[in-house]
Amino acid sequence: MRPPRAWPRTVQAALLWGGAAVFLSLVGLVEALQQRQIVSGVISGGHSLLLLMALAAGATSARYHAGSGAARRVAAAGLAGAIVGAVHGLALVRLTRAATNS
Repeated sequence: MRPPRAWPRTVQAALLWGGAAVFLSLVGLVEALQQRQIVSGVISGGHSLLLLMALAAGATSARYHAGSGAARRVAAAGLAGAIVGAVHGLALVRLTRAATNS
């Protein structure tokens, strides 16, 4: 049996976490937490929720590429985290644009 490939799992993690962020936004949890200020005038509860989801998505995908500490593995894990963060952000931007156009 072949070991699972890391890059398809990275894309899958990005889509799942991005979908979860869109779901939480559509349900209204982000908006409900928007009124709680974590750091006054800097970041609210809604933004921190989305930020934590993006960080968890990056950590999940980086685990797929973690290895014995070789520089190539570390670079692959960093790239995987960046890809997941980009997909996660694009999903939220798409949701925001859809919400403001309607």
